[in-house]
Parts: sequence; structure tokens; C-alpha cells
Amino acid sequence: MEYGAIIYVDKKEAEEMERILSIQEGDCPDYDHDATIKTYTAKFANGFQADIKVCNGDTPYIDNVLFDEQGCEVDCPEISESLLGEYDFQFEGDSYRVLVESVTLYDNPLKGISIFSGEPVEVIGERTEEKDGKVLEQYLYNIVNYTAKNGQPFVSLKANISIG
Repeated sequence: MEYGAIIYVDKKEAEEMERILSIQEGDCPDYDHDATIKTYTAKFANGFQADIKVCNGDTPYIDNVLFDEQGCEVDCPEISESLLGEYDFQFEGDSYRVLVESVTLYDNPLKGISIFSGEPVEVIGERTEEKDGKVLEQYLYNIVNYTAKNGQPFVSLKANISIG
């Protein structure tokens, strides 16, 4: 079985974490040596979860760990040096993928109705990309009254793309 999750990190916070991770010699003086600076958690439909942790050490690094439904560590791939991107985990034939993306989150979400499903939604943020010299804006929607099969609230990225 394959499982996937997206963690949205506010753009300013992501830039700060990447600044810390770019330190080449020594730890980040703003935090204790060997401290966990920030933990980002992705939850999967089968009760597993993955923690993506920004850690201080001899140099700052990312510690990524997969936990089973009882909270036991079941996979700990090699450490990473960047927060943003994909993290892949394996356990007993199942694959788990976490994508960490930088987005601009709104302080006050905009409320409305989805043009895709008619469900109540909140626009929680946006991400701007450039493709072939054109700006693509993707708005992040939190679908308010929709739940996944396991009963957990579902947060989804719906692309409402405008080309400028």
C-alpha cells in the first residue's frame, strides 16, 4: 500500500529553517546543542505518522522518522540537510511519502464554497510558482466538512490556477 501526505510550512518559517540548516560549521547559537528546533508531523490513514524534525547538532540537520500506530519508531532513513522536498519511508512492504512545501499562509482564512464540489471551504494560503515565464498561483483550500475514510479532517491542495 502507498500512503502520502503534504506538510505546508509558512514561507517565512521555511526560510528561517533553511537558513539554520545552511550553517556549515558549528551549531545554531540561538538553540541548545542537540535541541529539536521544530517538528513537523504528517499523519497517515492507517494511524502511522512521520516526524520531520529540524535539529541542532555539530551542524543543523533534518531527522526524519516514521512511527507506527503505537508510536514505535519503524523507519529512520538517512538525515537530510534541507526541510523542503520529499521524504520516503518503508515498512513491511508499505511506502510512505511526505512532501514538505513552502506556502504563504493567511492570518485570516477566507471562507466560501468550493467551485469543484460545492463544499464549504476556507482558503488558508497560496503558493506562487513560475512555469515557462508565467506565474501560476495555487490557492490552498481547507475543505471544512469533508473527512477522509478514517474520520480525520482532510486538508487538500486544490489548484485554482491563474496565469499572469
